[in-house]
Amino acid sequence: MDLFAFPLHWFVTITFVTVIAYAAVSDFLSQIIPNWTAIVLALLFLPAGYLWQLGGAEIALRYSVGLSLFAGGALLFTGGILGGGDVKLIAATGLWFGWKSVLAYLFAVTLMGGVLAITVIILKKYFSAAPFLAGLPLMSGAEGQGQSLPYGVAIGAASIFLFFKLGLGATL
Repeated sequence: MDLFAFPLHWFVTITFVTVIAYAAVSDFLSQIIPNWTAIVLALLFLPAGYLWQLGGAEIALRYSVGLSLFAGGALLFTGGILGGGDVKLIAATGLWFGWKSVLAYLFAVTLMGGVLAITVIILKKYFSAAPFLAGLPLMSGAEGQGQSLPYGVAIGAASIFLFFKLGLGATL
């Protein structure tokens, strides 16, 4: 690794984790994922591609993963299943995993989403009177009344987990 690559490696890794964590916390607290988080993650892949020594064709293939996830997510958005911020975050993080790992990524997001749903049900059932939870959007509405989950939390947890599990942070 040359002198330039070492600090860039840490910049990319720390920025990836920080931006995803910010998006997840923002979604948890306000059910809003800022657009800038998806933009930063999509652009941050360019220096990561440089560090991984990916060619232009491979980088284009990775962006095609993001575009495909965005298209599929847009269908889920029109059906009211996912929020717009969730769709953009899935697309921006999915391109990091490429076609080879996209199914593992989607499985991890789904699994984390299930854990999130169970957690929200438990919070609503046993901790709904807790003052520190009362103001959260996820605590409003009765169970089964079409309330939305802060799915950015599941997307963020899955992305950070796989980033390190697949060794992407180590190979930068």
